Amino acid sequence: MAGVSAPFANAALAAKKPAPLSVLVTNDDGIGSPGIDTLVETLRKDKTLKVTVIAPATNQSG
Repeated sequence: MAGVSAPFANAALAAKKPAPLSVLVTNDDGIGSPGIDTLVETLRKDKTLKVTVIAPATNQSG
């Protein structure tokens, strides 16, 4: 940022928020499996993440 004093340059950089990181959580054990809820709840506490969950309604493990 040529020609801009340091305080203003820092303010301009600080004003730019990065887009949230997208996280896809999936499994084959079904949406009711105990681990997926714990994982998703923990991830959603981090406001810099956009969490999407895709899982079958029932267990689809072989």
